[in-house]
Amino acid sequence: MVGGGDRRVPDEVLREIREGDDVLGELMNVLVRKCCRNGKWGLALEELGRLKDFGYEASRATYNVLVRVFLEADQIDSARLVYDEMFGKGVRMDEGVLGCFVFRLCKAGEWGTR
Repeated sequence: MVGGGDRRVPDEVLREIREGDDVLGELMNVLVRKCCRNGKWGLALEELGRLKDFGYEASRATYNVLVRVFLEADQIDSARLVYDEMFGKGVRMDEGVLGCFVFRLCKAGEWGTR
C-alpha cells in the first residue's frame, strides 16, 4: 500500500529496515491502519504475514492496533483471529482494547460463546 494504491511495500525496503524493530513496528501499525481504513482487511493481515516472514515479531502495540481497527470496522472474526494469536504468544490486550472487544462481543451476542 504505497502511494495510495494497492502496491505493497517492496521487499527490499523491508529487508533494509529489518534491523530496526521500532521502525518496522511503526511501519506495520501505519500499514494496518491504512489498509483497514480502506476496507482492505485481508491485505492488513497479509502485510502482517509478510513482515513476519522478514523476521518481524508483532509487538503488543501492533496486536492492539490490529484488534482495535478490526473491532471499529465490525470485523469481529478478524479481531478474534488476531486475539487468538496474541493469546497464544502470551501477549495481553490493552485495557481499552479489551473493553472495546468485550463490548463488541456482547453487542453481537457472542460473549461467552467459546
